[in-house]
Amino acid sequence: MENAENELLCMIWLTQIFGAGNPAVNAVVKKYGSARAAHDALYDFSSDEFASLAEKYRENVKKYNFASAEKVLEQCAVSGIEAIVRGSEAYPQALDEIDNPPAVLYCKGDISSINDSVNVAVVGTRQPTEYSRKAASALVRGMAECGIDIVSGFAVGIDIVAHAAAVSCGRKTYAVLGCGINYDYPKENARFRGRIIENGAFISEYPPETRPSSFTFPPRNRILAGLSAGTAVIEAGKKSGSLITANHANEQGKVIFAVPPADIFSSAYAGNVSLLRDGAVPVMSVRDILYELYPRCGEKLSERAKELWENGSGGTVDVYKNRRKATDERPPVPQSRSRRSRIRNRSVGNPAPEAKRPVSVDISSLPEEQKRIAELLRNAGKPIIADEISAGVGTDISRVLELLTEMELDGTIACGTGNTYYIADT
Repeated sequence: MENAENELLCMIWLTQIFGAGNPAVNAVVKKYGSARAAHDALYDFSSDEFASLAEKYRENVKKYNFASAEKVLEQCAVSGIEAIVRGSEAYPQALDEIDNPPAVLYCKGDISSINDSVNVAVVGTRQPTEYSRKAASALVRGMAECGIDIVSGFAVGIDIVAHAAAVSCGRKTYAVLGCGINYDYPKENARFRGRIIENGAFISEYPPETRPSSFTFPPRNRILAGLSAGTAVIEAGKKSGSLITANHANEQGKVIFAVPPADIFSSAYAGNVSLLRDGAVPVMSVRDILYELYPRCGEKLSERAKELWENGSGGTVDVYKNRRKATDERPPVPQSRSRRSRIRNRSVGNPAPEAKRPVSVDISSLPEEQKRIAELLRNAGKPIIADEISAGVGTDISRVLELLTEMELDGTIACGTGNTYYIADT
């Protein structure tokens, strides 16, 4: 057995003993110098090392062996999943720098460029308002133009809007799961799996067949934040899981972005309000994200990002650049105060944009399939659900859902309450 495969098998075995995401895995590898050395020390039932383990871990040592680890690799081979051990060349460098890096990553798709790209995590509620869906789509599209790849959690709601918008713009997107890659969860997003694999990858620290649970999702948020230069919270309630990702980003020294709420009195935006109070960067457009990221990694971004940064035409970017030049000459201040200062000064010299009137959707210019849907929605005179649209245009529901996503991201239609759809200008 080659050393690399040997180390991978031993690392998988350790995650079976202690559990994926358990800091004990990295601790024992550090103690013994390698996963193989840790295996040899612990898989000796008469050794002091084995006796020092907690009872549940001793039971796991007796239960699992190389064969159980090899079974995981067989599942990977059958499903086209790559198992990447920490310390290997393919392992994302950004994760190696966080507390408790995943010992093994399971990936389906292509992550070969993840070390060379600028990634931003986009997270939010599973039940977003129309305002938040539009904000997420617009921000992702803006970031895509600037050469930024998108990381999210593949949940219904904001996550899938972010993934779909990135794919539609031809950018890579990485879906970090709180379960095994082979587990079909959530089922509502199954139709997007193929597109994400073609334009990025699914990533998980859990073996392929691992079921989701309340214990598997919180740990994955450190990976979301860890892969990203910053985390953008689109819409979050007071106890939203998105705030866990934001907390990890803060602990990792990453930038936290927050979309200003549509309604400061709504509990749906309580998490955003809290983040903004605590110094998160308010985001009204991609320029707010560029202000934070371009000075650090502008060489990895697109010409469009350079254009926005260098040719602000007297707008936001010029104000940011001038303020950065001025503040560079001042002594450093605590981060929290520095961020609040940036937030207070952000409005200086930036008049509010003029209100725009709704633009009528030109149905005649749409592709034929989208045109039939748009005509049906306009003639209906009220929001209708996807099943009714499928029946009305005589197209399979899976294809209709795909078209609805494309039309929503293009701004042709909008999604209302109860997952109903209507023409965006009505």
